[in-house]
Amino acid sequence: MTRSYRFKIDKLIRDRIPKIMEQQGQSASVRTLEHGEYVERLQDKLLEEAREAVQAQTSDELREELADLLEVVRSLAAVSGITLDAIERARIAKREKKGGFDKRVYAAHADIGEDAPILAYYRANPSAYPEVDYDEK
Repeated sequence: MTRSYRFKIDKLIRDRIPKIMEQQGQSASVRTLEHGEYVERLQDKLLEEAREAVQAQTSDELREELADLLEVVRSLAAVSGITLDAIERARIAKREKKGGFDKRVYAAHADIGEDAPILAYYRANPSAYPEVDYDEK
């Protein structure tokens, strides 16, 4: 008898992957996700694909990873009742209000006076904006 090996996948996969796996001699345990878990797994996939895009070494790899990322965005939008047109309109509105990323502007830190209303926002989001001592600038 031929020995089999099992590998954990534990992630959302594209619709045709089970058939491709079967054609390659693999047997996968698959199921259809309920709505809530589907949204959670799409969110996981969004982060996975973003990490892979960051790790891409060539423009071809980056193109493929961005295509995967866009597919996840499309799916997450659809399941959330958001159209790609609505996303594009929001993108354009944000770009008009706040700009894009074309000028490569980088902010190392922000100095905020104790009376500034925005201080509460930064303090309410310490994982995104950790407070640092003035000496650590």
